[in-house]
Amino acid sequence: TRAMKAQNQNQFIVCGEAPDVDKAKQIDKSYLQKGDLEIHKIIQGGKGLEVRFTWKNVTYNVEAPLFGIHHGHNLAMAFVAAFELGVSSKDIQAALPSLPQIEHRLEVRKQSGGLTIIDDAYNSNPLGFQAALGLLSQIGTGRKILITPGMVELGKIHDEAHKSIGAYAGQVCDVAIVVKGKRIPTFISAFKETGASKQLHEVESFDEAQKWIAKNKQDGDVVLIENDLPDIYERVPKI
Repeated sequence: TRAMKAQNQNQFIVCGEAPDVDKAKQIDKSYLQKGDLEIHKIIQGGKGLEVRFTWKNVTYNVEAPLFGIHHGHNLAMAFVAAFELGVSSKDIQAALPSLPQIEHRLEVRKQSGGLTIIDDAYNSNPLGFQAALGLLSQIGTGRKILITPGMVELGKIHDEAHKSIGAYAGQVCDVAIVVKGKRIPTFISAFKETGASKQLHEVESFDEAQKWIAKNKQDGDVVLIENDLPDIYERVPKI
């Protein structure tokens, strides 16, 4: 890749985290060179992301109403791509506050009655699930409520991945509503271990989960909808 970049200098943007960030994560990102796009920090706040990065030895701070730490790299790369196409940094900064959220992918919506929804319905992987729970822990001051059927297409790591994410959910969530819990028993057992004092409810459908929310919601509640795929994906077709 480096050889290809050397032959096409103007067509490549190499992005990664700065050495100080990588050291904290114990990750070696030695491929970064002087002039590359270095991410120094990504901060998730209640109103969106703040990203600090250096490009061609100039440091920038940008903010955008996006949610999910993983979007920090996307934001920095989009900034640099626009900059390299001739858009001024001032104009890019002015456009970022109106950047739309991505539907059903950590989309944060305020609703009437003081309820906040984190819609991550189109997500279905361990890293994304973990990021969503991290965001849930940071948004609002009310109860943290998770609605999920778990993840799909994990193959041999299905049980272990759900055990890991269930343990984290038990630490973060005040209430977990599990749709079709029989398919993710390790999630449920791990949640009960780390969240022994927390509520866990098993339901058969998202409709049932939503009825629980409607009946029991409180001002300030934050509800994470994490993946609605299995409700359709695993339905037995009628021929």
